[in-house]
Amino acid sequence: MKNRFITKIIVLPLLLVALSGCWSKKELDNLAIVTGIGIDKAEEGYEVTVQIINPAEVAAKQLTTRTAVSTYSASGKSLFDAIRNLIEVTPRNVYLSHTRVVIFSEELAKEGISDTVDFLIRDHELRTDFYLAIAKGFSAKQMLNILTPLEKVPASKMYAAIESSEKYLAQTRTVKIQQFTSDLLLEGQQPFLTGIYIQGNTDIGNSLSNVEKIDSPAEIFVDHIAVMKGDQLIGWLDHKQSKGFNYLTGKVKNSTEMIPCNEENKYTSFEIISTDKEIKGKLKDGKPTFTVDIKARANVAQIDCDIKISNPKTIKKLEKDLNKKITDTATLTIEALQKDLQSDIVGFGELLHRTKNKEWKKIKGRWDDLFSEADIKVNVQTKIKRTGTITDSFQEK
Repeated sequence: MKNRFITKIIVLPLLLVALSGCWSKKELDNLAIVTGIGIDKAEEGYEVTVQIINPAEVAAKQLTTRTAVSTYSASGKSLFDAIRNLIEVTPRNVYLSHTRVVIFSEELAKEGISDTVDFLIRDHELRTDFYLAIAKGFSAKQMLNILTPLEKVPASKMYAAIESSEKYLAQTRTVKIQQFTSDLLLEGQQPFLTGIYIQGNTDIGNSLSNVEKIDSPAEIFVDHIAVMKGDQLIGWLDHKQSKGFNYLTGKVKNSTEMIPCNEENKYTSFEIISTDKEIKGKLKDGKPTFTVDIKARANVAQIDCDIKISNPKTIKKLEKDLNKKITDTATLTIEALQKDLQSDIVGFGELLHRTKNKEWKKIKGRWDDLFSEADIKVNVQTKIKRTGTITDSFQEK
């Protein structure tokens, strides 16, 4: 009996500790759930814009004249200060745990974003699964003010568009906060981010009129890769160069390529289904040289040309044509990075740091100059896996 009494005395305090798990609870009615954060440069510090869900409108089964989200802005000397100042304009306390995208303005990115990144990775309320992007030619505030059709929450639309652009077009890359900070700290490699912009009438884009028409006057597009040097934006890769970057890093998971026929405006279209890459590097007489071997697998998607796809020689020729097309695209990217931007976002220097560490220590202080003069050769080997459910085109006579 005595032992049972002692056991209860020991167990009861432990239960009281375990049952105190609601001390940090937050009532949903008191929270403003943030889905997107936009960061712009202000006269003194930063202007932050948050996109907040209107829960009643998101869950509504009938159309109303109210938007599913609202945006609020505030300024401060630091990002933390600006977010805290949102209390003056928002009806509830902002809650950052459901943030899907963080957008930097191009103006701010050119000056450097490390101070804002420090808050984003340090704050306990933010998760690390949101995407980072730079608004190309627009303010971050403008981006978050655009209403989108189909998807009621524009930040969710941006999140999905960034993922789809990487997965199906290979013209951008998804970057989360941990990857960005990791790239920022790597020796011999510079970070990069994806680009996002508005096409159309921005004045109509922030009103309900933008989602009431079949063809929206303003739309959000994801394209181009932002090239950084440290934490500063120094330039952009265009559509083709961005795809070349993904070829060089072996990240083309699904994309398209088109080989022209002899006839005008006729093409054979291919679906690139996967890629791999292997980079080898060495120092020869103090000059870095690299070989990039890319292996691609493709399916025939459409044939407009007068060719016999059932002929093995035709397959070999098409594979050779694809090799040249991918090589040209990757080479175009290398030229832009070496000559125009002088930034190694592929990681050639990082490869030397890992594999030739002794030699790397002697040249790392001059890597920007050496990278611009490096000899980089691209080899591509493409394999056509499938030609579709038919062989030769049914148009052939």
